[in-house]
Amino acid sequence: MKCKYCEAKTAIHDLWCVKCGKPTGVIKNELSAMASLKATWNSYTPYKGANAPVGILATLIGIIPLLLTYIFAHLILTGFPEWQSVLMTAGLWVFILPLALIPLDTVSRKADYRITVGDFFSSFRKYPLYWFFSLLISLFYVAIYFICKGDAILNLVWLVLVQYWVVIIMPVPIIMAQLGLSPLQAIARAYRKCGDVRWNIYLLLIVLTIVNALACLFLLVGLIITVPFTWFAIRDYTTKLIEYEIFD
Repeated sequence: MKCKYCEAKTAIHDLWCVKCGKPTGVIKNELSAMASLKATWNSYTPYKGANAPVGILATLIGIIPLLLTYIFAHLILTGFPEWQSVLMTAGLWVFILPLALIPLDTVSRKADYRITVGDFFSSFRKYPLYWFFSLLISLFYVAIYFICKGDAILNLVWLVLVQYWVVIIMPVPIIMAQLGLSPLQAIARAYRKCGDVRWNIYLLLIVLTIVNALACLFLLVGLIITVPFTWFAIRDYTTKLIEYEIFD
């Protein structure tokens, strides 16, 4: 390959030209989030029905409890100060969030686009690992809440930090499984290495959020399809980042 700006020779996985420092086009083309999502959807579509039972389980024991916990803490217990609601939500999510995340460990080890009920329950052996991962997520959320809340400008900083944190942690479960790292090691690796592709991951996050939000509008039934799709979409894109040596 040659740089289109200076015609210097570049390797296939080079994100930037080693001579002129200009982008090679890998981030825009080969690592396109939308192209990855489209490819995942095309491969996932034939397995939508086969993945429905796992989608039902994940929705019932993972997604719905997460939503109900937030609604209960922030909309029903209105007599409590906001900081108490935040602590309550974070404390409960430490135990509930792993139920929605642990299938990523099984999905990351598969080459196809089908996850069975047996796969789902076998992934529960990873619950302690994902409990610790969820604890780290919740601690960061609580920390930036207490640091940033109470000031208009800091509120904007808080919003940015929350979104950036989600971008950083999105590929972490796949990094943990495929590179054999602990949650803390995987988060540190993602924080150090995701800078060049952070906007690609952010776009992936936005699209998946919209897809799952729309699925919620159909009495949560759509989540049966979109939740497993989300696992595979995160797996496919993170796997591509690993193949392009982003985390090396």
